[in-house]
This record gives sequence, structure tokens and C-alpha cells, in this order.
Amino acid sequence: MAIVKLKPEVPNIKQTLPEAVDKTKKSNFNDLMPYTKVVSLLKYVEGYPWQIHYYGQILNENNTLTTFDPSSPNLTQPYYEVKNLILQVSSPLSSSYDQETGITTITGSALTPYGLKPNVGDIFIANVDNSEDAIFIVVSVERKTHRKTTIYEISYNLLGYVSQEQNLITTLQEKVQETYYFNKDANYFNRDYLITPEVKEIRDRLKRIYAESVTYYLDMFCQKKHGALFIPSLEDKVYDHYLVDFITKVINRDILSEYPLFSYSTLNTYHRVNKTIYHALIERNRNKLPLISKKMVYVPTYTIPNNSRFGTLFHAKVDYITFPLDYNDNVLIGDNEIELTSFEELYNVKNDKNYWVLPDKITLTSNNDNIYELDLLHELFVDNYYVVSENFYRYMAGEQVPISYAEYLIAKYMKNIAISKRDILVGVQNYLNWGYLHQLYLLPIYWLLINVYF
Repeated sequence: MAIVKLKPEVPNIKQTLPEAVDKTKKSNFNDLMPYTKVVSLLKYVEGYPWQIHYYGQILNENNTLTTFDPSSPNLTQPYYEVKNLILQVSSPLSSSYDQETGITTITGSALTPYGLKPNVGDIFIANVDNSEDAIFIVVSVERKTHRKTTIYEISYNLLGYVSQEQNLITTLQEKVQETYYFNKDANYFNRDYLITPEVKEIRDRLKRIYAESVTYYLDMFCQKKHGALFIPSLEDKVYDHYLVDFITKVINRDILSEYPLFSYSTLNTYHRVNKTIYHALIERNRNKLPLISKKMVYVPTYTIPNNSRFGTLFHAKVDYITFPLDYNDNVLIGDNEIELTSFEELYNVKNDKNYWVLPDKITLTSNNDNIYELDLLHELFVDNYYVVSENFYRYMAGEQVPISYAEYLIAKYMKNIAISKRDILVGVQNYLNWGYLHQLYLLPIYWLLINVYF
């Protein structure tokens, strides 16, 4: 589009001071990288990731492309809007001056991402110059491949600036019928490129819940004195190295650096190499379920054979350690026969609301529109089953038995079935109302699901 429509007059030669920008103009964008003050549009070099708001025409039998005039965009068409779309610049913005007409034109070209089919006459708004928003209009579209899924190269002209074209922007917004957000992580893991505002809201809430719940969890359960996770206010200290190992795999190391979690030595005890449901989740291998230790009990740390040295469980004032339950009521540790202790015998807090909660009900609709209810959470450590219930393993084996909603999500994950972000949000959003035990053992699993499906 022409920016200058008249031949410039010869200016009077006189000494002037340069004009300095004393206030950055307001922009609708969050920058992908820090901006510096620039004096031209030429900074958008080849390969530059350019964040824009894109307005594409909605075309069908009743709305078709008409003769295109780059000086007059077709605002009778309905439009869809894609916020935060990222173009890859292929030709930087450049200006050309026609001495015959006195018109200066600023043009450029860029590659659009997969999932977007541009048309001549589409409009986008981009941040240029000193963070001012400029309006560009697409003047040509070239398909780069002949595959079903392809990318396009668009050429565009500078139409004007938002501050100077408020009426155009108002009219354009009135024509928007659908709004989407560009998912910049779409290049990884075959994720969706365009998401709706509802999905964006869910993503934002999950991101916030993840950050807040991790901080809450570590502040609540991590005791730096012992370098371990314990249930608060209990007299006995129980160290669960399976849980600690899982935590270190699902939480960013930068966060954990402020909350040191020790991996205590238990030396020759064989249970260090046993696998649990946490290992199966990390490996995401349902074939490992028959091989893992499904039940856990507790043994006093003074019974564990190790060298008399600082840094061991006993010297760290840990009272009990989780131990896989054998088929016998007793188990040999070294030369000693040790009586195993169940969770309920150890704590006897089943009726304490701080540690147990009555599961809420959640309503689900199956593919055949049947409506059924699940408990949001399942009761933990029933018959010493660790983290998940006995019914979970029966369900994974193909039996039609009741399981909790949390176990339902775990089962879908283990079966490599897609889980919607909304389903994860429904399960975890009220974690502050859970009892301590459910927070301690189930929150980390939800973090894993968020990391995988985010």
C-alpha cells in the first residue's frame, strides 16, 4: 500500500535538532525478545520470528474472494482472528520509491505456519518501529509444497498504522466471527496449532495450578532438616524413597535446588531396586504393571543393616521407611526377621480430616452418551495397596470394576489414550481441599499429566 502519495517538496535548508522518542507507543504485543530502539523497518531480517495478530477471511459459497485492491481491504467479508501467530520472515521489509507517481511502498514476505491457509486480502497487525502497531495486507500467496499439509509464503504491503486507522480496526473487529490463539509449542509432540479461547483459558489455569501447587507441596511436606518429604504434624517420620525419586523426575531441577531432597543409603536391602506404580508411570509401560510391587508396608529404620555413619536414615532421625510387602507376614532383613507395619497401624488417623477426605463425586459421559459417576479420589492404602487401589490393577487387566476419577486418568495415560486438558483441570483444580495423604501421593501424578499433555 502506498504510504506517500505526493512527490516530496524540496525542503528549506536549515539547521534542526533531531527528534528523540521520549515515550514508547502502546502495543498489543508481548515481545518474543527484548526490543531496542530502531529507526527503520529493516530489522526484520530473514528467519526472524515475527509475532502478529492475523485476520483471515472466512470463505465459502456465499463469501468468495473478489477483485483485490491493496489500497482498500475487503471488510464486507467475515473474518477469523488468530492471536499471537508467528511468521518466519523470508524477505525483510524494504521500501521502494516511484519517481513517476511519488509513491513509496513498503513490502515484505514471510512463511506462515502449518494449519493456516492464507488468502489474498487477509490482514495482520504487527509490532514495528518503536513498538508501534502497523497494519499489513496480504497481496500474494504462494504454496510451497503440494502435500496435504503445507506451508505458504505470503507477500504483504504496509497499509498504515493502528493509531492512524482506528475506523478500519473497529470495522475489522466487528467482522470477526471466530477467535483462536496460536500455540507456539505446536512444533513439538504433534500438538494443535490453533486453540480456542476456552482451551487457552484451561491451559493458563493449568499452568498456574502447576506452579502454585508445586510451591505449596514442597513448602508443606519438605523438611530441610531431614532432606525428605514427611506428612506434617505427625510424630513419626516416614521416608518414602519411591516418592522422592518420582518427585525428582517430574519437577524442574531449578525448583528442587531450593528444596534439597536426599536419597538416603539403605545399602544391601533389595527393595531399593523394586519397581512401583511410579516407575511404571515414568516409563509409561503398562506391561510392567504385573511386575511391580503393588503393596507397601513400613519397617523401622533401626532394623536396616548399614554402616554406622552419618547420612543414613537412622542418623537422620527417620523412624520408618516404605518397604514392599512380601507374600509372608514377616520378612527377613539381613539376619533379622522383622514384623511389618501397615499404614493404618502406624498412623491410626483414618478418621482425621487432615489426612483423609471423603471423595467428591464427578459425573462423566461416555461415548454412547451413558452418564455415570466416579469418586474424584480413592481411599489410599486400603489393604496396603500403594498409591492406587486393587481395583485399578483389575481395571487395567480388563475387568469392569469401579475406580476413582484420578485412577481413570492414570489408566488412560498408561493406555496411551489422549487426555484433554479440561479433564486434568477438573481433577486437580480443588487440590487444596484434599487431605494431606492425597496431596502427598497424587499431586505429583497430576504434574506428570500436565507436563505430558500441556
